[in-house]
Amino acid sequence: MAALATVGAAQAQSSVTVSGRMDLGYSSKELDVRSTTNSNTKTDTIGANSLLTSFIAVSGSEDLGQGNRARFHIETGMDGSTATTLGGRGFWTELSGNWGELRAGLQNTGARDIWTSMIQTGAINVVGDLNSSTAEDAGGTAGHTAYGTAIKYTTPSFNGLRVSASISKANVNTTGAKTGGDATSFGAFYTAGKLSLAGSYQKSTTDTAAVTGQTGTLYCANNAAGASWSNNAASQFATACPTGTFQTGGVPYIASAAAFSTDVKTTAAGAMYDLGFLRASAIYMKREEQASNATVKALDRDSTTLSVSAPVGKAVLFASYGFGDNVTNGTTKADLKSMQLGGRYFLSKRTYAYLATGQVKHEVSATSKNDYKETAVGMLHLF
Repeated sequence: MAALATVGAAQAQSSVTVSGRMDLGYSSKELDVRSTTNSNTKTDTIGANSLLTSFIAVSGSEDLGQGNRARFHIETGMDGSTATTLGGRGFWTELSGNWGELRAGLQNTGARDIWTSMIQTGAINVVGDLNSSTAEDAGGTAGHTAYGTAIKYTTPSFNGLRVSASISKANVNTTGAKTGGDATSFGAFYTAGKLSLAGSYQKSTTDTAAVTGQTGTLYCANNAAGASWSNNAASQFATACPTGTFQTGGVPYIASAAAFSTDVKTTAAGAMYDLGFLRASAIYMKREEQASNATVKALDRDSTTLSVSAPVGKAVLFASYGFGDNVTNGTTKADLKSMQLGGRYFLSKRTYAYLATGQVKHEVSATSKNDYKETAVGMLHLF
């Protein structure tokens, strides 16, 4: 027994590391809306995450012997001003060996893996990347879901090819209703010398519970004379007494709604070629949403992004150009165009100063156009 314990201690070597990223800078944003009512909004901010999201991670590994290894990873975003969820950017355990990798927990989706590994701008937060766009700059729907809780298996490399498959299951509460969605995903990465290729497909289904309608008395606090009034007519609630102006005791009208499910399909593909003095990539993403409820609009969104990066002395310069479409409810089509330019100047291997600018043009219709711009400058440190 003593001999076996000695052998086990020699094999079970473990390590735990703390790592992370701190990004502090200045960003200037401008949203120009041209429609029936024009508006222009400018925002200047000094704070975290101007270029990349700051985070702290705790990870560890243990040698299980015979070529097998156990790993864990906990990654939490930081911005210095709001509370964050522990493990919100990654929370998983993994077993690996010459048979492949089996991972369970919150982890990157296949589409996000393609984006982060191939986009030459570095997956920055600055506006101008249609793969990860937000409501402000590109129609309200991101090109991909960033993270998902799943069980994922990845094969070992066969002549440069690795294939993965994952499955997610919704949580079910005490009433038997789903509180999340079911999903399946498949992906493949291939590397041959300077060329890298990748593709992934994911389908998820989320159930939305039925809503029981109710009527009640609305006591409105925005009456010009200062006196409360009541009205049971549902059609008048939104106009006569906007949300947030109810007095204590007011019961707003709630419309009935049937239960429905929403299917979301995400397809991603990427290619990257490394010439040494220049690295170039192309990424395509398509996101399709369709609800069984006719009142919930369908969405079909696709984007293509071309990007390059090049080392110049102590600096790395990068640029990207993107184009795509948003089609809502099968009829309303919006054109998207984007760009990013910037550079990193390395003060050391772990610290660099940066400057980046980006823009998205969102043409909703011939008479409705959004133009979103952003510029960021700051410093980032890896630890």
